[in-house]
Amino acid sequence: MVEFIVDLNGNVVWKDKKFAVVFDDKKKCYELIHKSEERPFFCPALRNEEKVFFCEYAGEDRIFEVTRIELEGKVYYHHRMKTLKETISEFVECELISSKAGVGYALIIDNKILKSHNCEAGSYEEIKSKYKLLAEIGCYFGDQTGKVLVFSKEDSLTSKVDEAFKILRVIENSEVVGMLIYQDDYFVYVNRGAEKVTGFSKEELMSKPFWEFAHESVREVVKERGRRRQRGEKVEPRVYVIPFITKAGEVKYGLFWFDNIIYNGKPAGITIFFDVTERIESEELFKSLFFSSPIGQYILVDKKFEIVNSTFEKITGYSLEELRGKYWYELVHEEDREKVRRCAVEMLKGLRNEPYEYRAVRKDGKVKWILESVVPIRYKGKRAVLGNFMDITERKELEELNERLLEYTTHLNRMLRHDLKNVLSAISLSTELLKEQKVNEKLTELIEKSVSKGFEIIESAKESEEVLKTGKLKEINLKDVLTKIEECYENVEINAEEVVVLADNTIFNVLTNLVENAFKHGGAKKVRISVRKEDEFAVITVEDDGKGIPKEIREKIFDYGFSYGEKAGNGMGLYVVKKAVERWGGRISVSDSDLGGAKFVIMLGCVECLRKKHS
Repeated sequence: MVEFIVDLNGNVVWKDKKFAVVFDDKKKCYELIHKSEERPFFCPALRNEEKVFFCEYAGEDRIFEVTRIELEGKVYYHHRMKTLKETISEFVECELISSKAGVGYALIIDNKILKSHNCEAGSYEEIKSKYKLLAEIGCYFGDQTGKVLVFSKEDSLTSKVDEAFKILRVIENSEVVGMLIYQDDYFVYVNRGAEKVTGFSKEELMSKPFWEFAHESVREVVKERGRRRQRGEKVEPRVYVIPFITKAGEVKYGLFWFDNIIYNGKPAGITIFFDVTERIESEELFKSLFFSSPIGQYILVDKKFEIVNSTFEKITGYSLEELRGKYWYELVHEEDREKVRRCAVEMLKGLRNEPYEYRAVRKDGKVKWILESVVPIRYKGKRAVLGNFMDITERKELEELNERLLEYTTHLNRMLRHDLKNVLSAISLSTELLKEQKVNEKLTELIEKSVSKGFEIIESAKESEEVLKTGKLKEINLKDVLTKIEECYENVEINAEEVVVLADNTIFNVLTNLVENAFKHGGAKKVRISVRKEDEFAVITVEDDGKGIPKEIREKIFDYGFSYGEKAGNGMGLYVVKKAVERWGGRISVSDSDLGGAKFVIMLGCVECLRKKHS
């Protein structure tokens, strides 16, 4: 047993001699016990509770008894940590004392009787010669006839009985921890947890041989080992997972701890068990998903590769055997290592949600672009990192190609606009001369309209260039964008929540394009823009009271070059709008508005909603 006292901040302010052996005493108590950087919500000290709780430490389930104490006006929590073995020993001792105290007991230290009651011997040697003692369990010996109990510790018998009963009550009343004692092939003790986990009543469990409740695949093994324990033999292993049958006929899995004890003066077997069905099934599901995932996945323990799936092997060119024992950074391009380390730490601490990109170096020396995200997990009882590793090399190459093409087309666009502007300006001057000379006024008017149309096309091409630029996605507050639009137009009504989306700065151009279309081409007198959240999306609605868009052409209005109506444009506006929305990962649709005109609906990823979903 280990004892220590902590303050309300989790600092260890007192410890016994065993503490330094079991723990590294330079950390907070929750770092030692719960393996957590922050005090967990179920921590008794945090919840101001006195309780007994189970917690895994060093691969073994431990029992922690927490007591609240006050010293000099300050509150502290006294912890006593025991193994299941120690707890069961005390429970059995308690049972024996309560049932056999009338027969006799002796408290023995260093082979000397310090205290006794109805003991038919005057010395330890007499006890040894008179009674055939069984193997030591915890802190007592018991003889085969149950006539004497021999304690080998100096603890007060009364306090030990009280403590044992306290632990017994916790286990006896637990609905999640099953405890069974079997003797002569039948259960002789059944706690509430065993009834709850199996679905059988105490009477039903006691009515059949103990092995009948095990699954048929392990029934003979359970029977053989259980009978050996009833004879007082030590049987290994003592902890393992076995399937069992519930009253409803379900096959479940339990983590069972077995040992042999003395119960009512006779050898018996004892088991404590937990239902781990969900854990087993989730582990099997995890393995299935991990190894069949089309995304590369890996698990790091102490910053080294522990396990990877076949997709990861394919991307990196390394086999699992070659990767095991390698540090994660050995696969990262030297120039990207610090960036990856920083991003991974932020993501593991919950300070970052977006995956990060970097260059990885394959076994053959080729460089791959990787999109990665990481989460903290526990693997085989240790802190670990689960990584999702996606090859985006092809996408990055296409992005680079698009950037080069966009740069070229932007340059070409500007040259053509410049040259066309010069030509149109010259024609416009010539038109002015023709007007002064009053030569063919109808022809002059036609030329003026054509020149004006040409300037509109130039301006539209300029706007399209701005919108189609591949800007890096970032968080945009829609309310800020809509405030600017409201300042530019008199008859625009804004009704928007505070919503942040993933887009770029050209979202202003996209929305003003829709507003301009409503006034200029739709004949609208009023435009209404609203924003709301729906699931993981921000829904932007732009609607007007104009003449609307006929149903028969709605599927075509986003096509390149399509235009309609007397005041039709050049057919580039809505095409550019759709391409921009798609680049942001969204979608756009058109329908009828309650105002009488057209209604455009844009759906984009809502940053807040996505974060809530992933958390």
